[in-house]
Amino acid sequence: MDGLSVARNILVQERLLSFLYRRLDRHVTDENLKEIVDRLRRFQSRQLQLLNELIEELEIPMPPSGVRYAEYIVQRGDTLFLIAQRYNTTVANLLRINPEIEDPDNIQVGMKINLPIVLPQPPECCFEYTVRMGDTLFKLAQRFNTTVNELVFFNSISDPDLIYPGRILIIPCDEK
Repeated sequence: MDGLSVARNILVQERLLSFLYRRLDRHVTDENLKEIVDRLRRFQSRQLQLLNELIEELEIPMPPSGVRYAEYIVQRGDTLFLIAQRYNTTVANLLRINPEIEDPDNIQVGMKINLPIVLPQPPECCFEYTVRMGDTLFKLAQRFNTTVNELVFFNSISDPDLIYPGRILIIPCDEK
């Protein structure tokens, strides 16, 4: 039985437990005991919420092998949590596509990690560029004689106005 199946089984049991706590709440009349039941129900409600979040994460399908991911070079001050926030994902997703990360609380500056951003096939002639502070797609397009649209396409960038230092971009070669 995989983790998703186990989590779903636990969720079923927790929902039953939630029903039983409601029944208990109706039968307890002593105020001190009622307060304990209320606390139990709040804890159990939080557990249901966490289980739902876990199941949601586990349901995200793994991309097929051979998929090209966007890459990122860890910068000073980065944590997996901050990187996940920056790229609109979760630490769990980052760990899923970076199984070589043994300790999520210990990533090193300069470490290259995959981002959960699937990239299209690169052009025949291209090179990699690591984004630096102050870079914009417009400036990079001018510098490397390409277009913002090509940079957006080849790097699966959702917001062309927002790129972060450390992100490795595919830059098509100047064909002139």
